[in-house]
Amino acid sequence: MKIRLRIGCPAMTLLHLAGLAGLSMTLRKLQENYPTENLRPGRLNWSLTSSEICISWNGEDFEVLDWLLNQAFQVSDRGIIVLTGLCSDQMSIEAQLALHKCITRTFLQHNKSVSSDGQGSELIRLNGRDVEVKYKKVKRYGHQDFAKKLCDQKGLLRTEPIGIVSWLYPGLTVRHNAFHKHTKFEEPVELILVLLFAIVACRYFILPNSAQGSKRQYVLVIPEFTSLESYLGDQKQAEKLNYGDFFAFGLGDAGLKSITCKSGKELSEELQPHRGQVILFDQAPWSPQQNTRSIVLDLCVREETLSSYRVFREFDLEAIICGCTNQRSKLAYSFVGKIITENLANNQPWWFGLSEYSQNAEFFKLILDGREVLLYMLRKTKRNSSAEELFIQACHETLKRIYAKIYDRTQEGEVAQIERKNQQLRYQLRLCKNEASFRGFLTSFLAEAAPNKIVVDNQSELMPILTGTVDWRVTKDLFLLSMVSYKKVGNLVKEDAAQKSE
Repeated sequence: MKIRLRIGCPAMTLLHLAGLAGLSMTLRKLQENYPTENLRPGRLNWSLTSSEICISWNGEDFEVLDWLLNQAFQVSDRGIIVLTGLCSDQMSIEAQLALHKCITRTFLQHNKSVSSDGQGSELIRLNGRDVEVKYKKVKRYGHQDFAKKLCDQKGLLRTEPIGIVSWLYPGLTVRHNAFHKHTKFEEPVELILVLLFAIVACRYFILPNSAQGSKRQYVLVIPEFTSLESYLGDQKQAEKLNYGDFFAFGLGDAGLKSITCKSGKELSEELQPHRGQVILFDQAPWSPQQNTRSIVLDLCVREETLSSYRVFREFDLEAIICGCTNQRSKLAYSFVGKIITENLANNQPWWFGLSEYSQNAEFFKLILDGREVLLYMLRKTKRNSSAEELFIQACHETLKRIYAKIYDRTQEGEVAQIERKNQQLRYQLRLCKNEASFRGFLTSFLAEAAPNKIVVDNQSELMPILTGTVDWRVTKDLFLLSMVSYKKVGNLVKEDAAQKSE
């Protein structure tokens, strides 16, 4: 028997390609454990290239496939899922638990696909403190026994298509029980075999509780690639993974994190732009006992987007959040991190849509509490044009003059009403529902401290932003960014009663 599988097969979806990569990773590992075909049933053998897998054997089909699947998919003594191709047994116990929880909340969440052995718990060291992690102990799972479905009662490989179950391909299920035969999805045996290994090559992330109070969610990332060899780095990185490597701020962060975790050499070999699919699993109101595929994000990001994302990762926001003792600070940083990464994942400027959050007082407070991230991004990243940089500087100059006037009017012993002025500006900004109202607000704001030297000296560059050639909503985002970032950027103002107006 011989099975030949290629990347270019038109019948393969992105998940099939991930399965092909997972099969390649597994076979390479089995080559180390069983270096000669004499050590494998049926003289099982394979050849691997960067784009093709060829598997052959001489023995009984069921015996060979059952051995292969049980070698590839195992369970540890703790009841934790072990993926041979990913070398997950070499990960730290913290990373093993995170991977196990993700798999049992995505592919293997249904009781029909997993034989459970009750609940287990492990005490791990996380961010300098002991944390008890509870998890679902597993005895066996569907991948280990799937050879029975690939083969008939005589032990021969089936020739007819096999129905796909939801735990094998999340989202593909029978659409109507009354028309089961007509609405089920079927695949040839070789493609079903490939899908079994998608669990190895996909990447998994956990989303923390959000500001909206939703429960913990799980994300499955299916990356796109051009070479099966590009996944070899995942095996080498297994021992370095920790619990935090499985956390992300949102769908965008999960997708971008899965791309940038590769080395520069591996990344350069990939297609431009970088692609993938990000799937969110969340609890549906009608089915609270399991996580349902609720959102699918098709990722297609350019290299310049990844550059901005790398700047964001350099800030090491996860470490800051872990060090926060205040729950509100954690929510604020997570909220801002999600805004930035969702924008980047959609190839938008990292500050895009920021002003929309000013409409909600609670969200805006979270942005203010987490503005340290915005300040860092403002300093380290490049704007799309010099006009955007000049506009922010012009707004800072105007705010500087406005605040100076407030200090001049403040009597000794009184408190300068800086925050009151900020609240007034934010309220006026929330009232801007269209271009005319916003242009009127912006004109009034700049005129309040005229003349503005930056505006006067750079009129030709600023006119598109000030007069409407640039979308007014983009200008509104930039204005809010300048307000949030004002106090610390360049030390433009010192809240000192001695400040004089110029």
